[in-house]
Amino acid sequence: MKAGKVLRKGFDEFIKLLKIPETQITSLKSHALPYGNYLATPGHDNILMIGDACGLADPLLGEGIYYAHKSAQAAVKAAIESYYYPNAALSKYTQLLRQTVITDLKFARIGRQIIFSLPGIWPYKVIVSLLKKRPKKCEQIIQGQRSFKWLRPLDNEFCNLKL
Repeated sequence: MKAGKVLRKGFDEFIKLLKIPETQITSLKSHALPYGNYLATPGHDNILMIGDACGLADPLLGEGIYYAHKSAQAAVKAAIESYYYPNAALSKYTQLLRQTVITDLKFARIGRQIIFSLPGIWPYKVIVSLLKKRPKKCEQIIQGQRSFKWLRPLDNEFCNLKL
């Protein structure tokens, strides 16, 4: 079953669980989240985009509040540091994002590509397994208290596999 149909089936089951009559559902529309496909240039001149606006969302779970906060902090710092040179704000902001969240997002995106390249229900099983085996670490990632760097040993294992 294709991903879109799986999502629709899950949504339909969720609506039934909530006991919402079908007559109250008139039109369904959706839009994909950026899931780690951040913008290389997060703004223009002295206009800085933060959070979802520049694609800063967790590549695995789609969580974006942490990245919205971190990018807002970086935008404020860039604005303050480039007060007398407003045209430097974007380059300073881009540099700060690379130092704070972009490296982490790149690593998480690799994990997402590995997990979601698995067939059928396996991506779900991998995520559930991670949540069961390392619940506190996963919770800390979702809350922005920890980065994806704790998965690096797994990355090394994947890199050393002979396929």
